[in-house]
Amino acid sequence: MIDISLLNQLSAFAKYGTLSAAAEKLHTSQPALTRSMKKLESDLGVSLFIRSKNHLYWLLCSCAAVRSHSHY
Repeated sequence: MIDISLLNQLSAFAKYGTLSAAAEKLHTSQPALTRSMKKLESDLGVSLFIRSKNHLYWLLCSCAAVRSHSHY
């Protein structure tokens, strides 16, 4: 079962555009939010992002996850 808070965090990331901004709005740290995104990927069994040194690039499946979660 996927923790709904992880989907809420993913939605915040999508809404605010960066992990830092989303973490600030969620009153958490950026490293904690990064760990949550990795856990969500693990729980779903898919990669949601392509990671570079200083950036996360959204994959199509992560956009679909945000859209489907926003309907609830």
